[in-house]
Amino acid sequence: MAFPLLLASYGATLLSLASLLLRRSSLRDLAPTAVMILSQALWFSIPVALRYWRVSVGIDPLRWELRDYYFFWIALGHATQYLWVTTYYARRSQGWRSYSNYLGKTLLAGAAIWTLPVVLCDPNQVGMLPNSSALALLVASAVNIHHFVLDGAIWKLRHSRIANILIRPAEADTNERLSPDSFQRWQRRAVWTLASLGCALAIFKYAHQDVLFPRAVLRGDFAKASAVLERLNWISHVSDEARVSVARAERQRARQLEAQRRRREHSTAEPNSPPGLEPSP
Repeated sequence: MAFPLLLASYGATLLSLASLLLRRSSLRDLAPTAVMILSQALWFSIPVALRYWRVSVGIDPLRWELRDYYFFWIALGHATQYLWVTTYYARRSQGWRSYSNYLGKTLLAGAAIWTLPVVLCDPNQVGMLPNSSALALLVASAVNIHHFVLDGAIWKLRHSRIANILIRPAEADTNERLSPDSFQRWQRRAVWTLASLGCALAIFKYAHQDVLFPRAVLRGDFAKASAVLERLNWISHVSDEARVSVARAERQRARQLEAQRRRREHSTAEPNSPPGLEPSP
């Protein structure tokens, strides 16, 4: 009963919101807000509701079995949106250097947040969590909490008085940037070194998990595929499902090769068969 109640509350909230906003503004001014609400519904609410009511609409983005593929594009668009907003404020600060410097730092920070906790808490390394799925869920939850806090700070920047409190004066930022003490320099170097390590581990994991491993399996080089999994296990626990998939693919390939061998033997033995006798399969 929870889902229908929450869905009804969701609809009532949207209707109340529309009623309150229409009292203060026109439909034209509210169009961007409506588009944002609709995009959120298309990303999350509508697909889940269709799955709950077992409704098939025949549209790929709304198919539940394809959600992983479309969620990737949703996350990519969401990341682009936040980079756009934060870059706008970063350019207005005295510490701005260049787009490459800023986007490079955001890449290092994001990769570190998603990668380093997995390495530190991996059950096969130094952590004590029971399985990889729980670990992934824990990291995603922590990242989302940070994300919600960042949401609040970014949207509050639209209010000039709050922005003056959240963003330090340019003079103080400039002075601190130009004359940091040795401890501050050590802190910054340590943070960015750690973030660089996280980014390097993320690249290593992507190259092995999404490039080298599938390529080795497609070529039928199962020894190399197993070696890739072993290298990947250095930084992140390789699930049993991945190892089983290699064994299944190897067994299927062996069956195919055996079937081809038997067909060749059958084709070569057929002309030499005595008249009236069928060759054995």
